[in-house]
Amino acid sequence: MQRSAYAAQRARIPLDTNQHQRSLTVRQAATLLDVCVATIHEWKRGGLLGYTRLGGRVYLKKAEVLGAGTRCRRSGK
Repeated sequence: MQRSAYAAQRARIPLDTNQHQRSLTVRQAATLLDVCVATIHEWKRGGLLGYTRLGGRVYLKKAEVLGAGTRCRRSGK
């Protein structure tokens, strides 16, 4: 019974859609910058990208991702 009450209460909490639109998953960030997912993880480990963990998932700020993309351009082959 407690679980269903919690779910009902949680359903009434409005999500901040503006914040949600500014956050990207690792895969979305990689697609946006046309790099592989491993590159995004390397940038996270190197401190180039800040991130937030939420429920086992990693979210990146879109502005930081775009900034990292301009700082770390791939060389044309």
